[in-house]
Amino acid sequence: MIRSLRFLVATAALLVVVLPLHADQILAPARIDNSSKIVLPGGPTLGLWSGGKYTSQPDALQIKGTGSSGDVSGMSVTPSSGAASGSLAKLLEAPTQFDGMTTSGALLSRLFAPGPLISEAPSGKAGILRLGGANPDTGKDWLETEIPYSSSIAQGSVLALKGRIGLLGASRTSDNTTTPGAQGTQGVAGFCLNDNATVVSSCYGFYGEARRKSGAGFTHLFEGNTINQGSVVPVTPYGVAQGATFGYWSSCGRGDLADSAACSAAYAIVNNGVNGGNSVGSPWLTGIHFGCNSIQGVDCTGAGTGAALQMTPGHLLKWMSSTGGQATFGSTVTTDAAAQNLRFTNSGLLFSNSAGNPLFTVNTNTNLANGLTLTPGPVGTPPILTATGADATIPFIFRTSGTAGSFDFQNGAGAEAFKVSPVASGVNYVLVTGATTTISPSVTATGSDTNVNLSMGGKGTGQIVTTSSLRITPSQTGAAGGITKLDLWNGGYGFGVSSSALDYVAPAGAAHTFYVGGAAAVKITSTGVSTPSVAFTATTVAALPTCNAGTQDTIRAVSDATAPTYRGALTGGGTIRTPVYCDGTSWTAH
Repeated sequence: MIRSLRFLVATAALLVVVLPLHADQILAPARIDNSSKIVLPGGPTLGLWSGGKYTSQPDALQIKGTGSSGDVSGMSVTPSSGAASGSLAKLLEAPTQFDGMTTSGALLSRLFAPGPLISEAPSGKAGILRLGGANPDTGKDWLETEIPYSSSIAQGSVLALKGRIGLLGASRTSDNTTTPGAQGTQGVAGFCLNDNATVVSSCYGFYGEARRKSGAGFTHLFEGNTINQGSVVPVTPYGVAQGATFGYWSSCGRGDLADSAACSAAYAIVNNGVNGGNSVGSPWLTGIHFGCNSIQGVDCTGAGTGAALQMTPGHLLKWMSSTGGQATFGSTVTTDAAAQNLRFTNSGLLFSNSAGNPLFTVNTNTNLANGLTLTPGPVGTPPILTATGADATIPFIFRTSGTAGSFDFQNGAGAEAFKVSPVASGVNYVLVTGATTTISPSVTATGSDTNVNLSMGGKGTGQIVTTSSLRITPSQTGAAGGITKLDLWNGGYGFGVSSSALDYVAPAGAAHTFYVGGAAAVKITSTGVSTPSVAFTATTVAALPTCNAGTQDTIRAVSDATAPTYRGALTGGGTIRTPVYCDGTSWTAH
């Protein structure tokens, strides 16, 4: 072995003999020093001989260009902060410049070099970095075959060879030691500058497609998981507190650009598939989807509440037609006292205040067929509340809460005009019935009782006053002594009017005085009627009714008696005025 080593050293020595430039040179004998280094005359070191293994350690290594071959997979580079700028040792030392290589096929995680890294340089595409894909000039990779104008027009492309992550970007704030807080820390960033006003085209800061083939599983264009391992920081539309966490942040403009104008929409949901004969295209089944437990305070049983959308007063939900018609839904509430809530519950529709107290409710149940329609009116026309539904005739029911509630009808100033007060367990009520032409409307007492009186009265000493003549035509029999048609009754006293007579009814011993102009005119007792005077309307003798049993005991007056005598027969044609009496047979002077 020593003999072979000496032969190698002697041979190497012959190679380092100094000769004129571009001429063959014979090297002087080389040596192996105490550290096992093979040293040529003049100081150059070829390498190291140790443990029967030769390790080459040249001062510099030059690899030829096109046509070079050989296996360099076992080479290694030691990172060094003192290495020359641009060297692998320097690049590998600084993690912000080079994070290294992975062994997953031909995938690089990140690489920044002083010049462009060219994996392949097809004609017209110099400077393209391609990892895992095909040369677009000689063939198509699977991505270009599936989605034209993808990898073929990319400045750089990475196609995963193991079906996992194609390209990964990651960053952490703790590595930012030079400009902490400046522009934030970004795992992946994309920028697009739309500055071509000659050939107008679209510009995308980020673009992606996720295609699902038939029978495949879940497919997401974008999935973002925000993980909060600290305290919960709530947000309001009026500011963002430090430590807040967001799943998606969309902003318009930048503070350092003075010419930034309003942007069209923060989020647009469109149908990109309408073309040619496909009039439906590829619509979304749902525009915005919230999972059953995606919002704090709400679970999958429907219990609890949480803010799915949060806006300031003045923001509207707007529906627009193609012709310009609009419908909006929004709020201008600015104080807690004026807060209102709209909820759809299992019982129906609920409008409530901030404390949850109901302001207005619409109850619902199964088999609904009838409802209400509110029709506003133009100037000069009142609004209309109508019962509508499947039934041909639909009544209205107004119901109070409890048993003592009342129905109040008031004017705009709050003054009461009409009031209806039900009673607990009421069974009798008033029925107001309209009428057709020539028929009078009616107000009737009705209910579950067989006979139901109708009571009307004034307050205190107030009276019932009619503004026209009063005509009362009841259809039931009165309760006072067989009096029919009309009863004016109060505690045992009253009048009864029938088709043939006016009857006065009073208890025994009672006395009623009738006044005319404030003076007593007639006094009625159970034994008779008394009056200060009685005035008869005189007729002629010939005009007196027939005296018979029907007019017996009737007293009248005549104006043309001739020489009348007391209880004598009457002869007309004279000039004497006298009272006359019917004894059941004939009229006689009285």
